[in-house]
Amino acid sequence: METDVTLERGVVVVAVSGRIDFAVAAEFEARLRPFLNVAEIRGLILDIADVTYVSSGGLRVMLMASRALTRRSAGFAVCSPSEPIHGLLEGTGFAEVLNVHDNRESALAAFGPDEAT
Repeated sequence: METDVTLERGVVVVAVSGRIDFAVAAEFEARLRPFLNVAEIRGLILDIADVTYVSSGGLRVMLMASRALTRRSAGFAVCSPSEPIHGLLEGTGFAEVLNVHDNRESALAAFGPDEAT
């Protein structure tokens, strides 16, 4: 699993590639955790376009991040899932909970305008 972090319109975007399985779930959580309590960001988007597999451990980390951000009134979204990953999210009910979008631009638009610009 690899991650690339950018800041777009006040939203942290974490592009993830590879497998998010049991073996990397703790590392995945550790990479997201620093962004969950940063008051200056409006939220976090996981861009999973290049993710090939998500285990229940990976889903748990995504749910934890979503809940942590929601508690502090920040947003959370997942974008660009492949068809198999989108099917997994739909089939497990996580698509609704995780605010899934077809692409990054749609996910960013869901956060509304960046009032800092």
